Amino acid sequence: MTSSVPRAIAPGHGKAMPQSNIPFSHDRWEVLALLREISRELKLGERELSVLSAHLSVLAKGPIRSEQVLVSYAGLPVLLERANCMDERRFRRGEARLEALGLVARKLSANGRRFPVRNGAGRVIDAYGLDLRPLFDALPRLLLVRQERRDLEAERKAICTRISARLSAARRQFEAAQTALPDWFCELARDIRNTLRRAVPGLDALARIEENLSQALSNETPVKAAEPASTPDIMAEDAGQTVRHSDSKQKEIYKQPATSIAEIWQTCPTLSEYYPTPPAHERDLLTRIHDVCGFLGLRPATRDRMAVTLGLHGIARCLDDLAGRISSIERPDAYVASMLRRLELRKPAKTNHVRHIHHYDRGHIGLEIGV
Repeated sequence: MTSSVPRAIAPGHGKAMPQSNIPFSHDRWEVLALLREISRELKLGERELSVLSAHLSVLAKGPIRSEQVLVSYAGLPVLLERANCMDERRFRRGEARLEALGLVARKLSANGRRFPVRNGAGRVIDAYGLDLRPLFDALPRLLLVRQERRDLEAERKAICTRISARLSAARRQFEAAQTALPDWFCELARDIRNTLRRAVPGLDALARIEENLSQALSNETPVKAAEPASTPDIMAEDAGQTVRHSDSKQKEIYKQPATSIAEIWQTCPTLSEYYPTPPAHERDLLTRIHDVCGFLGLRPATRDRMAVTLGLHGIARCLDDLAGRISSIERPDAYVASMLRRLELRKPAKTNHVRHIHHYDRGHIGLEIGV
């Protein structure tokens, strides 16, 4: 196969390409990514790519256009910093390598300095430094190099796939004939595996391997025995789905019958005297409980403990009992706190029934209690 490196940017080409009159607009980082992809074909190292990246970064922001000045005239300290603090001598060797490949061109002043040339309005119209225009002029040829590389990679992958398929088919034939794998086949498979594991096996080497494999299999492979009809790996009732060895037992969920809001209110005769109409929904009941706690002088912390310990039905009945005996209880808050302490010592609190929410029609914090 012919070399995929374009003649205009082949190694050893010391002259820059002539400036093209075709207008263009490119993303500098896409061009750099293209060079990274074909760096093996162009014989570009990390040094050259870092140097080129530093020069591309000092150009004007935005897409690279054909009408703009494409000369990098930044000072060497700035470029070295953008090249990951590369050594100056190594940086200059990278520039020389890029110039030898025809990707850049040196454009230095008489004393070797790099600086811009401005017009009367202060606009940069030219510069002395490293001209990057040859890189963008060579972009069509670089794209052809990348396409050739991708075609070559696809062809190499297809040959490797064919070789692997032939080896697998031969192994299945030996197994079907109930014979041990011969030594020549094991040695051949080992050599092929070592070749395919290389980073970039050559097409010539792959072609020779495929030819040798075909010749060896045609001479040595036994007659193919009648293979039984293929059967699924798992004879299951679920069309081949993976089946557990033992299905987990279904959990038994015990749910207490829900108590309606009206039924709760019927068990509270004292509160029913203050609110003759039963609550329409749970929100209405929570609002009434909140108001009654305020009437009885219960602190918010005590109210929260009641909700956690007693639940919705229990807190309603407790408030009803307190409202009926309010005249005989001197300190309702301390009385309820003492009662809750005794209950908490007797049975752990079930905190999964309570959620703190913002009250829907007041600015304070209320409770939403699950039945």
